[in-house]
Amino acid sequence: MRTTASIPPQRPVPRAILPVAGHFPVLWRRLSGGSFLFLAAVSVAFLVALPASRGAAAQQALVYDASPEEGAPIEVALQRLAGSATTLNGQYVRVTSNVLQPGGEPVQGKNGTSDFRFDAAAPTTADCITDAAACSAFDAVNVYYHIDRFAHEFWAERLGVDVDFQVDVTTHIAGSGGFAIAPERTMKIAVGDIFMLNAALSDDVLYHEYTHLMAWEVGWKSDRDSPEETKALGEGYADYFTSTYTNDPRFAEWVVTCPDRQHCEGPANDNEFRRLDLDQSEWNFQFGEPSQTLRYGFCLRFHEGDGKCKASFNNRTPQYTWGMIWGAALWDLRGVLGADVVDRLALEGMRRHARDTDFSGALAHLLDADFALWEGIHSDTIRDVFAARGVDLASVVSVENPDEAASPQPRQALISVWPNPAAERIHVDAPIGARIVLLDAIGREVLTAEPVGAHGATAGRGGARAERILETAHLPAGWYAVRVGDVVQPVILSR
Repeated sequence: MRTTASIPPQRPVPRAILPVAGHFPVLWRRLSGGSFLFLAAVSVAFLVALPASRGAAAQQALVYDASPEEGAPIEVALQRLAGSATTLNGQYVRVTSNVLQPGGEPVQGKNGTSDFRFDAAAPTTADCITDAAACSAFDAVNVYYHIDRFAHEFWAERLGVDVDFQVDVTTHIAGSGGFAIAPERTMKIAVGDIFMLNAALSDDVLYHEYTHLMAWEVGWKSDRDSPEETKALGEGYADYFTSTYTNDPRFAEWVVTCPDRQHCEGPANDNEFRRLDLDQSEWNFQFGEPSQTLRYGFCLRFHEGDGKCKASFNNRTPQYTWGMIWGAALWDLRGVLGADVVDRLALEGMRRHARDTDFSGALAHLLDADFALWEGIHSDTIRDVFAARGVDLASVVSVENPDEAASPQPRQALISVWPNPAAERIHVDAPIGARIVLLDAIGREVLTAEPVGAHGATAGRGGARAERILETAHLPAGWYAVRVGDVVQPVILSR
């Protein structure tokens, strides 16, 4: 059983799932501003029903703690329902069924009442698409409960986000997993197929997809035309916020399935869709050159149609494999600094991202957020943890220096930057011939110093060197970086 750490009041929480990619014949497409993802289910040590907010109704319902893996449904009170509280229409979420309410109306309670104690749906309900009798309103109730809880407990209460929108969720669509269309504030949750069970019954899928909406709402407007690294960041954050809420690095240990392999021999199937506690040496961005063979979510099955053994993976494209690296780095950092720090840091980092932010830019935004929140006291730890996953600050042009080539020096030894923190000016000691640039937290050049000439140069590490001064009195306080060729040194300006 899992418990959720550092969420006032302390209590266990459910967990989520991620996108289904590549190897499965699932509903797998990316819509404008949206993402297709899947996550996994997690157990909850105990469940505490929150009191209804003033003016809102709370009605009884049957839901899963996290997924069917934890046992039979439990009875809870649905919070924040609107009006007469007879439909799944609330402050944060509105839920309909593509089959039971094809007109788009929110799902009603039993016989139009406020009783939402429906019989549990089957783990796989593919027949629901063609036979309404195979669909259960339980799916919609489960979706309402978990999204409402996640929005209120985690985003509003814990992180202080003003959740001033309502997401419109449609259940009982064909395919596997789910996806979010952030600009439209909608989510679609699928009934499952041979590779994935009913996503409406897995809290992880719901948390993961909802996080894509939250990223958009706090200002990060990425879309389907964003670069691959930006899309991967989106997956990494959705994985991380799901895992920190559930206090479990695994995704989809219930929802992911694999057909019978019969006589086929090979490695064991992975029993979760993804996870964040990954080996650093393998799951590593390698400073912009990640391995092209990264795969996760193995399934070996016997295909009865052609009589062959077939292997496939849930995660095989950079959007998801690179996303696992970013999520794993945040999870690593959480292990060092704790959820209270990293959850807020990740949120404030996302607020600074743009539609084309890459890994290096995202790291710069985390460092800037750390300065804004805690005056940069965690900056060294953040850089060290991300460097262990092969993520560092942006580098552009290399310094051409024959002495350096003949006698390699550590990169950081090539320049010296002081004082740090700085105020009125920054001193930079660098090789002659080098162009010195001061970058702000989003990677823009805010100051430059022309290449240092031989006049006034001194002998030092890496050959002849000279000191230059960057006048910074006019710049706002915050996180910056001095770049000399391919060497980047962070520096904080304080006032």
